Amino acid sequence: MKLEQFTHASQELIHKAAALAQEKHNPALTILHTLAAGIKDDFCRTFFTTLQLNLDQLEKLVLAELERLPQTHGTQLAVDPQLEQFLKNCEQQATQLGDAYISLESFLLSWATTTALAQSVRDFFAQNRFTKQRILEHMQ
Repeated sequence: MKLEQFTHASQELIHKAAALAQEKHNPALTILHTLAAGIKDDFCRTFFTTLQLNLDQLEKLVLAELERLPQTHGTQLAVDPQLEQFLKNCEQQATQLGDAYISLESFLLSWATTTALAQSVRDFFAQNRFTKQRILEHMQ
């Protein structure tokens, strides 16, 4: 997948996610890193707030899950295979929306539909009705 397929905001989110993975000494960039970066992004924060998600609780869950990831020193950051699949899903979401580029909306939709996030995060999303349908309703 080429970075040119992503909007500037989505590219920035991926770069911030990679920086976080490196800061935490994680050997691979994961979907969880993108969600952690999304929680800090103004657009995503606004969207989460609009859907009435408790951002403090979500951030605590994500940070706790990040702490469970393996840590290494002196290795090059790899891309987790689940993240590769997630990004393909983002591309599919963009296509379904009729978008030429993969935007933050595609990330929101993919976070809501992936089964590759930690169970605690998926449970939080389910309890708070963070679903593809609700996201699409608020996008209109």
